[in-house]
Amino acid sequence: MATDLSLHGLGARSRSEKIMIKLSSSFKFTHKRASVMKAIKRSFLFGFLFASTLLSLLFSSSTFAHVSLSESRPAKGEVLSASPSEFSLTFSGEVRVVKVVLKHQPEGNPVDISFAPPKQWATTFTWSSGALPSSAYLFEWVVVGKDGHKMKGSYEFSIQ
Repeated sequence: MATDLSLHGLGARSRSEKIMIKLSSSFKFTHKRASVMKAIKRSFLFGFLFASTLLSLLFSSSTFAHVSLSESRPAKGEVLSASPSEFSLTFSGEVRVVKVVLKHQPEGNPVDISFAPPKQWATTFTWSSGALPSSAYLFEWVVVGKDGHKMKGSYEFSIQ
């Protein structure tokens, strides 16, 4: 009877049981290896994305540096003794001028300065000015940077 138990029951395993145990331990090993491989792939992907983002930020300084107005003629707050012969805007980087408006102050009535938007990118733009009467003026401008960012500004000057 002891022989029967060892051959058919507790002590002995059939060939199909041994194969199932072997397959199940092999599956656990393969499953663990697959999890490790997924983690390695995720780490590599994260590292690649991080490195490419860092490089793009380092090599494209224009990402966060928007262009600004660096000089205007007449200058902001300037009091002129005669009408200016021209208007000039100088920016810190290349832009396209979209809109320029000159207004009498304080009424805000527009003054015709024959503005036509230039098609080229540049840092300095100049427009001729007709004779302007003594008054306070508001000069408004709108430009678009190469990054597509729209910027606008204004300044006042006066003629006595």
